[in-house]
Amino acid sequence: EAQLRESRERYRLVADFTYDWEYWIDPTGRLIYVSPSCERVSGYPPSFFLEDPDALLKIVHPEDRRILELHLSGAAEDDRTPCELKFRIIRINGETRWVLHTCWSVFTEDRVYAGRRGSQRDITETNLAEQTLRESEDRNRRLIEASPDAVLIRSGGMITYANPSAVRLLRATSEQDLVGKPYLDLVHPDDRAASAERVRKSIEEGLVAPAREHRLLALDGRVVEVESIGVPAKFQGEIQTFGIFRDITERKKSYQEKAQLEAQLQQAQKLESLG
Repeated sequence: EAQLRESRERYRLVADFTYDWEYWIDPTGRLIYVSPSCERVSGYPPSFFLEDPDALLKIVHPEDRRILELHLSGAAEDDRTPCELKFRIIRINGETRWVLHTCWSVFTEDRVYAGRRGSQRDITETNLAEQTLRESEDRNRRLIEASPDAVLIRSGGMITYANPSAVRLLRATSEQDLVGKPYLDLVHPDDRAASAERVRKSIEEGLVAPAREHRLLALDGRVVEVESIGVPAKFQGEIQTFGIFRDITERKKSYQEKAQLEAQLQQAQKLESLG
């Protein structure tokens, strides 16, 4: 009896002072234990849940209530796999909070079903951070995909991403034609040594490679004049390079034509002067 009391006291101390909201549902579906931390998470005291068998469902956000109802009705006694759900609850002050609900079946030493243990953790801040990150990633993805400039992401010298403008610039049929190719294979042979040194220096020093003009080779063999910058960034534990390329082929061609016309004009003026 002394050992039993000690065991119960030890369990109570662990359960009562746990940070998460813990509870125990007996085989009949009745709540027989609710940890004091329920008040920190929901604002309601343990007595609120112990006196009303439907109290847990009542504080769940109306739009999420069906999720928990389906889970509770479909929970199998012999299922020992923990179940995780995310849903919203409405605190006693009307505030909406996100919780991570984890529950599992429990059994005695004789393998007799003893009900279900549950735990609910307030994940509002974590959920908000994840949502903000997803929105930021989606916003950046949309900007890159809509950019008129070509964007190539490289890891270990290999192309891992190409936006639609890069596909058009390099005369590819799809992004898959470029992903997996060595970046330097797309650089004009006369510019490869300078490009390789520029990439190495940018990654080692962690600096944005300043804009420079060089040539790329499209997949159809055509030479494309570009102005590019390289931005090293850490992603998934490794340094990747974001290369941004602007097609200046027509601009260079216009400059050359303008220079030729100016040269012709100067020659004509000389001949006129001689005449």
